[in-house]
Parts: sequence; structure tokens; C-alpha cells
Amino acid sequence: MASSDRRASRLRVLTTRDDEDDGAELASLRILLPFLALVPSERLVLDLRSSPDDFARLHVRHSTYIQGLDNLDQRYSTLPPRHVAFLIVCDAGDESKIRETFGGRRRNVLGVVLCGGKEHQGDIPGTKMFWDLAEALKLTQTCSVDQLASRRLANPLDRPFLLGKPAPVVVRAAEWAECLRVDARPRETNAKGMKRERLRALDLGCGAGRDIAWLGWSRSTERGRAITWSVRGVDNLKPALQRAWLLMQDFGLSPPSSLPLPTGDGDNSRAAEAHARKCEGLLWAEVTREGTLNALSGSGRGPRKATRLDACSSSSLQKQEKETTSAAPLFPTAQGGSSRLSALPLDHSFRLESQQRLLERHAALADFARAHLSSEAAARATATFDLLVLVRFLPRQLLLALPALTHVGSLVVVSHFFHVGDGMAAIPKGVRADYENPPVDARIKSGDMLCLKHVWEQLPARDHSSTARAQAQEMQQQWDILEQVIEPIEDGRPVQSTIFRRLR
Repeated sequence: MASSDRRASRLRVLTTRDDEDDGAELASLRILLPFLALVPSERLVLDLRSSPDDFARLHVRHSTYIQGLDNLDQRYSTLPPRHVAFLIVCDAGDESKIRETFGGRRRNVLGVVLCGGKEHQGDIPGTKMFWDLAEALKLTQTCSVDQLASRRLANPLDRPFLLGKPAPVVVRAAEWAECLRVDARPRETNAKGMKRERLRALDLGCGAGRDIAWLGWSRSTERGRAITWSVRGVDNLKPALQRAWLLMQDFGLSPPSSLPLPTGDGDNSRAAEAHARKCEGLLWAEVTREGTLNALSGSGRGPRKATRLDACSSSSLQKQEKETTSAAPLFPTAQGGSSRLSALPLDHSFRLESQQRLLERHAALADFARAHLSSEAAARATATFDLLVLVRFLPRQLLLALPALTHVGSLVVVSHFFHVGDGMAAIPKGVRADYENPPVDARIKSGDMLCLKHVWEQLPARDHSSTARAQAQEMQQQWDILEQVIEPIEDGRPVQSTIFRRLR
């Protein structure tokens, strides 16, 4: 037997052969018992049956339903991490493809339940026994096929669990943001009359959208929460954004027009509540060499058209330039010449520039945000965010101007691969210090985030939602670092995760 066949054979599949060896009940228990050992919120099920009728007739509660194995092609990035256990339910005819796709150690699959449809369910005794046991343990649910998406999204007993996991630092940042919010937000009333506060998050380099999906769905649907999140994503790869859009649609986070509304007053109210947790939009854009953002258009296969936003002609920028006392380099490379240099770590890797150029970059990003990232809510028309997320994405020159997207109280997450230098006293457990990708020049160095904080604190504290402009221009921004940790990702490579908070 080939090695690939041996790996595939390790995948536990409920088939007729298993039933002959172990008995239907024992084969089912070998899958169900590890599943039951998980805490309820971690009982993940991927249901790939091609017939929505079969799924609606009977399924495991909180299953993520993707209609047919072929539709999984654009959704592989939404699967759980390799170490996270999950269960698969699929058509019996897809057994060989399932073994090829999920066999071996590529995924932590607890087992595969093969279903033959309503007419042929009895042909697989192990499968019938699985559903009988699952029903007896109250693990199953039924729903109407014509209200499959909308009713499940609104039903707390059957809301699908998100398979993909967010970056740990995003989870921590959401907890910080919800605990430390400093100014009142417009509150919306849900179907039960509970006031809920809405926060906005922007993911720069969002990829397939795992982090914003978690914020907009999992974080916002927890019972008793007084916080919901509106999310936006930006990426320069159109295929990644298309996968993110599919994920938003699967969980009802896309605009209301794309989610079929059920009938009945009660269902409409629940669906309306689900729509409140929507994705404001996904933007195809790139970071320029100058450190600004350009919106892109086109098919995504050939040359990409870009819309340049030039803030240098802005009257507000011209006024700010006149009030700037000096256009000398903010952090001169030569020794001496500025007392500000003494506050910087010596080993940072940012390419620093004049204060005038920094202000231009800041104004350009603010103009871009007003044009492309403004909130749709008339009561809170703003281009700033409560949480900015940059995970494994390090556009150094864009980072310098990020405060243009923030207000007082905003949090900024920067998490990227870290260079473990020779001088580090201790390496955290589980961290692989020696790795090749990305190269050293593309990693965070030990002094980078302190340098970034110092740069941000040279910017004017112009907050669109607070004090008068004249008073704001007299002050500079103030930032705090809430936490900074070095932690390993799945393969052991280290990332440095920093959470900044804007104080002024």
C-alpha cells in the first residue's frame, strides 16, 4: 500500500466495512464519544451534503453547511486550524474524495459520517446508528428548507459555529476594546428590547476574512452581550476578497439584500437583528511605495487600475503646514540634531522621514478613508474605527499614518513575524527561533513598535468627534501599549503581537 493510502486509511469513516468489523453501535460511538468530550462551543461540524432537503431534515446542531463538496473549493481557508478537531458529514458518493482531501494528518478530523439520502440511509447501518444516538443525546436539529439560511442564523439553538479561528491577539483586542470604550456610541435595540452598542473594526490585509467574521459573527452573537461589531476588510488580492465575501454571505454578514428574509413577524425581527451584525464592505486596495492606499478596479488578472488620492492640495493640510514650526527631519539619521532621537530604540527598522511628509501621508490616508471607508450609518458618519487589525501584514510606511483612521479610545493591533535576535535573554516556549520565511528584513525587530508609538505621538491630536479643531491642533497624540507579547503560530514561528490604545 502506498504511503498516501496508509495515511488516508487513518481517517475514521462510518462505512459498511467498519460495521462488519466493529458493529454499527461501536463504530458510531468511536466517533461520537470524542465529539461529546469537547465543550459544547467547540463541537464543530462541517456538513457537505449536496441536498439541502437532507440537511434540513436532520443535522447536528450548529453545523456549518456547505452545499456539496465542490463548493468547498473556495472555502478551504475557512476550515479549522490543523490542530482543531471537527466532524464531517457528507454524501456516501464522496467517500473517496473525502479520504483524499482530509486523510492522514492534514486535519484533525474526528470522523466522517457518510449519508445515503432519505432512500438509502438504511444501507449504512453505522450512519443510521449515529443519527439515532445523536437524536437521543439531543444533538440534532431540523429546519424548513425554504428558510434554511435565515432561520438558522436567527436561532440561538442552531446558529452555525464558525470553523476558522481568529488570531489570538484579535480575541484579546476585542476584549480590551469592549472593556475600555470611553465614549458613548449610538445604541440599537434588538428584538428583546436590549440596548446594544456598536463598534467598528477594520482589518487591513484581511485575506479570507477569518478575523472579521469572528468579530461580526461569533463575538456578536454570544448571549447577553451588549456589544456588536460592524466590520470592514481591505486586501490587495481579489481572490482572497472573493473568499472573504463567500464567508460573509454564509454567515449572513453581507448587506441585508443578499440574505433571503423569512416570512412571519417573529422571523423578520430575528433576521433584522442578524442583519445588524453585517460586514460594511470589502475593499480591493493596495499599499503604494509612498505609504498610502489606492483603490483598485478591474478583473484582478491583468494590470490593476488605481485611483490615486492626493491630499497635498487639501486646504486643511496647507493650513497645517503653515502652522508647523519646522520641516526638519523628524528623526535625523545623523548623530545629534534632535533631542527626539534619544527617545527611540537604536535597533528599529523603520525608514523615517520629515514631519511635513508624515503630515502629508496622514492627510492622504484620512482622505482615502472618507472616500472609501466611511460608515453608512447617517447618525454616525465617520471614517475612523474602534479597532484596527494588521495580522501578518507589515506595510511599514503605511503604519506611520495609521492614526488617521483612529479616534480617542481606538485600539490598533499589529501582529507580525518577529526576528529573534541573539541578545534575547529568553525565548518563549514553543517558539521556533530559526526560520527562513519571511526573510529577516521583512520581520519586526525588537525596537520597531516603540519607534512606531513615538512617531504617532508627533502627529496632531485632531479628533473628528471631540474638541474644537483649534484646541486639538495645539496638542499631539498620546498612545499607550496595552500589551506586547511574542507568541508562536501553528508551525512554531514567532510573531510579536502589540495592542496600542490612543489616549489623546
